[in-house]
Amino acid sequence: PKLIIPQGNVKPAARAYVITSPPVIDGRIGKEEWPGWSAARQLDLLPLRMRDGSLPPAGSAYALSTPEALYVAVRIPHPEPARLRAQKGMWGQDDGVEIDLQPVSAKRKGPVFVLHGFPSGNIQSITDAGASEAEAQRLGAAATFQAHIGEDAWTGEFRISRSALAKCWNPPQEVGQMQFNVGAR
Repeated sequence: PKLIIPQGNVKPAARAYVITSPPVIDGRIGKEEWPGWSAARQLDLLPLRMRDGSLPPAGSAYALSTPEALYVAVRIPHPEPARLRAQKGMWGQDDGVEIDLQPVSAKRKGPVFVLHGFPSGNIQSITDAGASEAEAQRLGAAATFQAHIGEDAWTGEFRISRSALAKCWNPPQEVGQMQFNVGAR
């Protein structure tokens, strides 16, 4: 998998590290569940509000992979956790993260899917990048997201099933790779 981000002070590419034991998707990022997460391996998230790189990273993410799924964890610092607890999860109004992903088969690239995850634990699968309504609904039903609000940050964990993703695009294709990017709002 590849991370593609507009200009800025963040890494231009990243990978999902292969693991044998998947993390528990509960919103709490455990050191044992996300092996190898370090400053050198994490993805620094560019704030989606300011894509020119003039702001410091909005948080960090880390990606893992098994033959069954792609896992993405995010850690977003926040000085006012009480304010986060009151948010419902409206993109453009509330804090959140976005994962854009595109499955790639041996024959072609699939549609670009967009998932939003919020500190409330809400998840949205939307059609903004080209997935049809039906494809987005199928991915939304197949993706898992949980979040946790801590004292100075919120964390979230996604699980995106490869087999479910293969069935989300028409006609269904075996997913060889998933190209993805992650941003924070």
